[in-house]
Order: sequence, then structure tokens, then C-alpha cells
Amino acid sequence: MEAKHFLHELLSILKRVHNHNIIHRDLKPKNIMIRRGSDPPSFVLLDFGLAIQFTPDVSFHPTTQEGFPIALLITQVDQS
Repeated sequence: MEAKHFLHELLSILKRVHNHNIIHRDLKPKNIMIRRGSDPPSFVLLDFGLAIQFTPDVSFHPTTQEGFPIALLITQVDQS
């Protein structure tokens, strides 16, 4: 798997998450699962325990925000 493909997929997932006004806040390799069986492989972003929902154009103070109270599996954006 090429780094270029991986980064493109990860950025597509993050764009989809951010379009729903959610910030993950815990991106690390452990929270990215590779979904096998597709060529090229697709990815799933895991562990939204520290995620927060934000409102555009409102100040963000991460020390005063609580975690986003749902667990989400955000899959790759369809590229059809």
C-alpha cells in the first residue's frame, strides 16, 4: 500500500467527519483499522471517545468540552 493512497483515504475520512461538525481528537495508528477484501484497501476510523461536536464560528476551548457521547465508525468516502 502506498503512503499516498493511505493519506488520501485518511484525509477523505477526516473531511467526512468534519463535515458533520465532529473533531476526533485522538488520531493515532491504533485508531485506524484497515478493511481488507477491497482493492485498494479501505479504512475505518475508530474510537470517538474523545471526539467533540463543534459549532462553526464559535470559539473552541478543548479544556472545557466533554467527549462526544457516541461511538461512530466513519468509513471511506465513496469515490464512484
